[in-house]
Amino acid sequence: MIGASVAVRTNTALIKGSSLLPMGLWVFGWIIWRMFFVAAPEAQIMGLVLSSAFQIMRQAMNERRVQSAHAH
Repeated sequence: MIGASVAVRTNTALIKGSSLLPMGLWVFGWIIWRMFFVAAPEAQIMGLVLSSAFQIMRQAMNERRVQSAHAH
């Protein structure tokens, strides 16, 4: 039963990473394009990107904490 749970979590993580990678690459490319061809990115947009990154990091830390608690 434990093996199935690990497989499900692994597949879920792969799907999540596969969906986040294109989004991250698009944001990175958009920022670079705006810096060189338009203007510096607006503070509101950069704030939104930064707060989203912090939210994702916080969620990942919470998931690791929960997994660690279940492992013991």
